[in-house]
Amino acid sequence: MSTAVTPANDNAPLVIRWEPEHETDEFSVYMHFTELQVLTTNQTRQFNMSGALFLQNYSPPYMRVFTIYSVSALSGKEIKFSLERTENSTLPPIMNAIEIYKVKQFHQSDTFQGDGKPPNYHILYPFLLFLQLFCYDLKHI
Repeated sequence: MSTAVTPANDNAPLVIRWEPEHETDEFSVYMHFTELQVLTTNQTRQFNMSGALFLQNYSPPYMRVFTIYSVSALSGKEIKFSLERTENSTLPPIMNAIEIYKVKQFHQSDTFQGDGKPPNYHILYPFLLFLQLFCYDLKHI
């Protein structure tokens, strides 16, 4: 990750929100954070996240990705996240990437339930053993 977003105003929160087409639509969300710049001793980036996901006094690690995600599906009239800098922070909140997936329910399986199961080799084993021995004998004639 080499890019990030910050609020347009350094003192304002970074807000991500959307209104789903249907209140019952469900979403899984993954947010990725990493500090891209080497902070000086008098610089601090620390923020809280409120809304559908929650973080408190978080400081992204330098060039190491931290991901927060929704454990269960999110739904409602509005889905909103707000990243707000703490009082100790000299820098605004940062977010490097967000992934949003709409949950799709499959009420009927599209595949045959027996797919992926190993064959019953114990039934075929005597035949395969006979075939192997027969082919061995033919080679030595």
